Amino acid sequence: FEKHDVTAYYAEACRIGEALRIPAGQMPRDMAELCRYVVETSESLQVSDEARAIAHDLFQPLPPTGPSMWLMKHLTSGLLHPALRDGFELSWGPWRERQLQALQ
Repeated sequence: FEKHDVTAYYAEACRIGEALRIPAGQMPRDMAELCRYVVETSESLQVSDEARAIAHDLFQPLPPTGPSMWLMKHLTSGLLHPALRDGFELSWGPWRERQLQALQ
């Protein structure tokens, strides 16, 4: 993304944060600070057995949703921080990374 697109996206996200009653002073100042926060927070989280079970159940396709749930699980796996992806025991590798990059 272009720098102005990222800046505009983050400004929009901040407006949504305000609508959700997140005080402006608690929001990261910019996208770089948000990215640092996400990395630090993601690395500190622990995935419980209960969370893994919920995720497993969540991604079990119902008859009419089979292919779309596979795609949803794939996208979710790819967008998670690697530490969380490992915690949820979601498989990932170079082939899936290339697929995700092709979608962007």
